[in-house]
Amino acid sequence: MKKITKNFISQFLPNNPIIIEAGAHQGRNTIEMSNFWPDAIIHAFEPTEIYEQLVQNTEAYPNIYTYNQALDIVSTSKKMYACIGKYTQLSSLYKPTEYFTKNPKFAFKEITISTITLDKWAEHNKISEIDLIWLDTQGAELNILKGGPEILKKVKLLFLEANMVERYEDAPLYNELKDWLLEHNFQEHITDEEISNNRFNILFKKKA
Repeated sequence: MKKITKNFISQFLPNNPIIIEAGAHQGRNTIEMSNFWPDAIIHAFEPTEIYEQLVQNTEAYPNIYTYNQALDIVSTSKKMYACIGKYTQLSSLYKPTEYFTKNPKFAFKEITISTITLDKWAEHNKISEIDLIWLDTQGAELNILKGGPEILKKVKLLFLEANMVERYEDAPLYNELKDWLLEHNFQEHITDEEISNNRFNILFKKKA
């Protein structure tokens, strides 16, 4: 499979899944998920100023709830490196390396955002189980999962982006992410066949 599709993922989910998406950006995937699973409840997180576009783009979808926060390992105010210009989807809680900074088409600015852990968010919103967590957070995927040890016990699937090289300083790479998840009762089910820009997507399933 060149790319993991929502159609492939759907075989493991109920018709009305509860979905968490972090790194929702302008809402393209959020809206695709809402159209694919019209009975789903989708919680979409975007901490940067792009959040306003996410709200506008998803306001016609009553099953989408948006949050102007980042999921993280701690609940606090935190520095974020916001990519400006054409590539705003590359914003990260991790400082960009020379992979980006040597290329003049990329520019970043430091902003302050609000973060919350998965467990604290789930407790506050009375969420007791999650069918799918979808993370595209430029290296922050592992810290997000580490912030949800309790709710992670009630999660069926994880769709994650993994990095093969250090695009952001000290951001965990693929093997570290995979090893941690194996220790926490998840197994790698399938990956993208093609690696694009030293990153690819992986689907992890809760072990039986």
